[in-house]
Amino acid sequence: MALSVLVALMMLAVPLASSSNLFVDGGQTNSNGDAPNLGAASYRVDFILNEGSEGRISLDEVTGNGIANLPVLNGVTWFEGENGNIFAVVDSSKNVTIQILIDALYDSGSSRITKAGYALTAYMNENGNSYDNLSQAAIPILSDMTFTAQWALQENYVEVPVTVNFGDETFEYVKTYEVTDGNITVDFSNGNDSLQKDIEAAGGFDVNGYVLNANDGSSKSRPVYSNGVVTYDNGRTLPSGGVIPSASTLTVTYTFNENEYTEIIIHSDAFIDGEDVILYVDDDIPYTYDDIFVALNVNATSIFSGEAALVNNETSDGKYLITGWNNGAVNLKSEYQTTATEFTLDASLNGYSVVFMINGQYEVVFVNFGELTANATTLNISGVNHWAWIPFSGEDSLASITGDVVANDNLFNILNFDAPSSVAAIETLAAADSYTDPDAPVAAIVACFESPANTAYAVFDAVTGYFGDNELIKKIVVSGKADTSTTSESNAASVVMPSVNPVFGANTVFTGYTNYIVGNEVAKYDGLNTTKYFSASSKSYNYTITFQDGENVVGILYMDAVTTSLTIDSLYGAKALQYNGNVYSSKEDIKNYLNQLLNPNRDGYKISQWNNADGDEMILISAAADSSITTSTTNFTSLTSDIILYSQFNAKPYTIEYVNTLGGVGATQTDGVVVDKEITLLGENSLLNENYTLIGWSTVPGAGGNEYKLGGTFVLSGADYEKLADSAGDNVVVKLYSVWQANGSNVPGDNNEGSGDNTALYLIAGMLAVIAILAIVGILLMRKK
Repeated sequence: MALSVLVALMMLAVPLASSSNLFVDGGQTNSNGDAPNLGAASYRVDFILNEGSEGRISLDEVTGNGIANLPVLNGVTWFEGENGNIFAVVDSSKNVTIQILIDALYDSGSSRITKAGYALTAYMNENGNSYDNLSQAAIPILSDMTFTAQWALQENYVEVPVTVNFGDETFEYVKTYEVTDGNITVDFSNGNDSLQKDIEAAGGFDVNGYVLNANDGSSKSRPVYSNGVVTYDNGRTLPSGGVIPSASTLTVTYTFNENEYTEIIIHSDAFIDGEDVILYVDDDIPYTYDDIFVALNVNATSIFSGEAALVNNETSDGKYLITGWNNGAVNLKSEYQTTATEFTLDASLNGYSVVFMINGQYEVVFVNFGELTANATTLNISGVNHWAWIPFSGEDSLASITGDVVANDNLFNILNFDAPSSVAAIETLAAADSYTDPDAPVAAIVACFESPANTAYAVFDAVTGYFGDNELIKKIVVSGKADTSTTSESNAASVVMPSVNPVFGANTVFTGYTNYIVGNEVAKYDGLNTTKYFSASSKSYNYTITFQDGENVVGILYMDAVTTSLTIDSLYGAKALQYNGNVYSSKEDIKNYLNQLLNPNRDGYKISQWNNADGDEMILISAAADSSITTSTTNFTSLTSDIILYSQFNAKPYTIEYVNTLGGVGATQTDGVVVDKEITLLGENSLLNENYTLIGWSTVPGAGGNEYKLGGTFVLSGADYEKLADSAGDNVVVKLYSVWQANGSNVPGDNNEGSGDNTALYLIAGMLAVIAILAIVGILLMRKK
């Protein structure tokens, strides 16, 4: 039989009066007594107080175990667990010992914990070691531990096994009775100390159930089970007065009224701990899906994870959205009548957004509740020392920072992804009613690369703009090394500017951050727990002049006044210049970097002009030594819209000199060739020597150079041109040396100036060729084998 809502509530150690028990499953509680999540330096110590013989749960009440009765201890927090148990959460840094906790359970030498019919002798751990208030076990608690109370029956008492049959399930208990003349007296009335009350309290049993289609009266709680019937010793009827032999065993049976009611089971991830919910229907009255949903909603505080009424079909903790029935087969509030007895309430796990900020970059990530980890971001997190976070909006949030945060007033919180209680602080914000936009980050999570004791923060504010492609991201946090020195020399790191510049609206350009540059130096972080603040500056403009080299944007000028000339002097009046990934707004910077922009470098080429999209010359780069700029007045009148100018380059010329390595007549040189243009080299008979025949050209005299055929092609690349250029970048001469072969011989002559031969070199080459042929023959023979 499925566990009911009442059992789930018992598992959460929530007291529930029998008059409010609307859901029944007949199960016993098996709560784990969850404590708040422990940090890395905390341990949990459980005290099992009410375990009977043979592992059965005792039905006898343990008293004195309320945490209010326990003393306050440094480094110890007490919690109430299940089945009358208690546990402590211990801070390991406080040197709490086993004996300190054991002593806390005693008062003036007597146990604070009592149980009728028993005497407490000691507490035993998992290893079988027993401790009492006299043990003096000064053993520090450095791990989770469990201690079980050791109870000794008092004289004239006996433990009686009690078996409870509730519907289709069976549960085992023990109950202590005082023995009189060899007999015990079993009270099964509705009194507070009766066996019936003890059973119902221990297992959360209730004969009443919530009948969702009951229509005779305001309350839908009905007795769907019979009252328990007690028998002893294999079915014997309990006699009037309840006196039976002390060696007896007891059986209590609750029977479901299946002739009148039907049990229906509802599954859903949105229920507390995912436990099934049990409802009941009157067999004579039809019911609809909406009837079931109304019943769940009426009792939402008992069954849904938010432990509060559903709001817009969403659990109050924001984690789940209720969408329908049976995987979308039926609408949530359908009036369709059904006779089914098992249902699935569809619930999708809700989520929220956070923004990770790492090394000046950001990424907005949507995560489901319970799934926030450092791996949620795709940004590079290598080298991260720890994480910090701040609410994204609201009071004391990233959005509220408008200036430097002073020391000891830092707003950033340390975030430990491995500690659920740490993540819970962010999820609590996400579940708040004020968080309504799932695309808006609930928190900014910042990667820190220094230890917490050496971390400071910088906030870059886009002011009227935003960062990247997300208009919600108006501020970026960049962590860095704080100045922790006590001297005037700063040990702080320089503040790194975000890698994503702010984006502004039309006709506004970002020009930098106030106070980011101090003199010629970048600002540095302040001391620990301080936050520096930099606000973005911007300027308005009317038109842009974009300079492109092919498809690549070289730079952009942002112009304000109407320009009737494209002379260098008129361009100096720009409001801002974007160049090399930066934006410059001072006249000095614009003048300096504009000259670089208009005179770009390309290996082996020289800028000649800038043309518009139609190919018309707009800016001519003169050949003057100072690279002054003139304007084509015939093609440009005034700047009345955005324009794009394209760079035009001329290939630089160079000279080829043919060198006769044997001297004599015929040495020539060729002018008028340019970079990247293919030319034809001189052919045979271009150089003559009566004892040799010209067979080719080489880039060096003798062996080791690049060789070219007579009449072959030659191209000089821009990169090679720059290697040969003089200090002025011009006057390049490429020398090609003649390659000769002595007449009447198959061996070429020496390329060096003067005579000689390369017989030895060619003999070596011939030997290598023979070796290669023999190797190939050997491979072929091996293949045949």
